[in-house]
Amino acid sequence: MDDNGLVRWLMDEFIVQQPINQAETDQLHHYIRAKIPLIRDLAQSR
Repeated sequence: MDDNGLVRWLMDEFIVQQPINQAETDQLHHYIRAKIPLIRDLAQSR
């Protein structure tokens, strides 16, 4: 999965569990994008 696909998947998973407004969606998107290397490192270490 490429970075964009991973961000979309994580966003969808979060929003299904916790509906959020557009401002929160934008903040979450930027946060996930900033943490992609960490997310990938954690996933690979499992």
